[in-house]
Order: sequence, then structure tokens, then C-alpha cells
Amino acid sequence: LYGTAYAVKAWYFAQNRSGIPEGGHTFCDCRLSLKAFCSGLCFHSGSLACGAFWIALARVGQLLLFWAQKKEGEASNSVTKCLRGCVNFLADCFARFIEMVSEH
Repeated sequence: LYGTAYAVKAWYFAQNRSGIPEGGHTFCDCRLSLKAFCSGLCFHSGSLACGAFWIALARVGQLLLFWAQKKEGEASNSVTKCLRGCVNFLADCFARFIEMVSEH
């Protein structure tokens, strides 16, 4: 997704001094994709790593909640069922939010 955003930025803000935009002669030039990939790795690797860390942390939390639910089995207490459902819902919302932020 970063590569697409980089390509759109290069196309939209092209200076076109020499008659050839930054992406090359056509819209499907591999040099622009390679430049976007290198830019992402060189200048935004921390953001990519941070997003991956938060996604992994959310997944571990979901696995721990799933494990606790399986270990406890079917709880007879309705308060416990409600609390577990709320915590599972919040963990799922957190994981979806992190994935949405990472994608956009």
C-alpha cells in the first residue's frame, strides 16, 4: 500500500522538467515501484516494525483469551460469561483497529 501511495504522490506532484515524470516513460515503470520499496525500507522501517509489533501483541492477547476460555470450559456464572464476552469483544476491536491503521 505504501508503494501505491508513493507512486500517486510521484505522479500528482511531478515537476516534469525534462518531459519525463519521475516514474519513467509510462505509468507501469518498475523503477518507481523499486524506488517506493527502497524508500519504505529506508525511511519508514520503524513504522512498519511498530505496526507489526502491535498486531502481534493483539494476536497473542487473543490467543491467551481463547486459551483461558477453553481451559475454563462452559462457565455457569452469568457474570463471568458477560465479562469474558466483553473482553473478547474489546480484544477483537483492538486487533481490527491495529490492522486497519496498518493498512491505511
